[in-house]
Amino acid sequence: MNTKIHKQLLFQYFSGNTTPLENARIESWLGVEGNEEIFYRYLDDWEREYPQYVPNKAVVFSKFENQLYVKDTEGLTKQPKAIRLLLKRWWALAACVVFMMMGIYLSSDWILYKNYSTEYGETMTLMLDDKSQVVLNANSELRVPRWINLADEREVWMDGEAFFKVSKKANKRKFFVRTPDLTVEVLGTKFNVSSRHKVTKVVLQEGKVKVKSNSINGEHALLEENGDYAEVDNKVGKIVTKKVDESLYTTWQLKRLKFENSELKSVMQSIEDYYGVQLNTSDTNVVVRKFSGTLPNDDLEAILKALSNIYNTDFTVVK
Repeated sequence: MNTKIHKQLLFQYFSGNTTPLENARIESWLGVEGNEEIFYRYLDDWEREYPQYVPNKAVVFSKFENQLYVKDTEGLTKQPKAIRLLLKRWWALAACVVFMMMGIYLSSDWILYKNYSTEYGETMTLMLDDKSQVVLNANSELRVPRWINLADEREVWMDGEAFFKVSKKANKRKFFVRTPDLTVEVLGTKFNVSSRHKVTKVVLQEGKVKVKSNSINGEHALLEENGDYAEVDNKVGKIVTKKVDESLYTTWQLKRLKFENSELKSVMQSIEDYYGVQLNTSDTNVVVRKFSGTLPNDDLEAILKALSNIYNTDFTVVK
């Protein structure tokens, strides 16, 4: 997974309150495919949250007006090289922000869609205009058309993990959930979608869904019974289906993590995805051992203490 850039850091960036090191980190993150769209979404959120924000040019330039020119040994005035470079960098950054803001207004994306996102350790319950319900898991994003209830076909875009309870419509308008790897097509049902680490998983709880890969081959699968499962890896685009205990994939809504005969490495990955941390253990051999059980998912320290007691080894967060 690409390095996560938090919403708060981008808000500071838009307000001009980031350090050169943070600016470099954001520029590097923007070079990764797909992150530019996320950048635009957060810029839209920032503009709506701070509509009154207008840069105070007098304050900005007052920092430099007494430093722009200094006298050299011959009494002539010249601009220090450091100040010239600083001003160049400031104007380049200002031009970049203006250019991207113009792109947002021209695309009208902020008018057509509502964007929702959760931070690490946070979940969010949404009621869409068509009466469908979505529970967004931690570190996830959802884009929804503002007039979804009026469209001929309802569709949303997500990255991360979410549980959907889609409302049925009298005119049988379909509902589509689109991820980077596949599209889920439904009429009215309950199901969970997880799109992380370039793998998308769909688990049916109720109703019927059709899953189609976004690859060139476009493989598809039909899930019709409780516990039907489909998984697609975007490297190959092949869909794998099987029968599972659906509660293993949906109990996160109840602030619990449930596992059955899972490698501890997979358990640790689930915890890392939710809390945005990297875990370490003093016994590296333990990661291939199996784990079955339910962990509370509202206290990271309690989770680590439970695992440490079970496996008689220390589990810690990498600093």
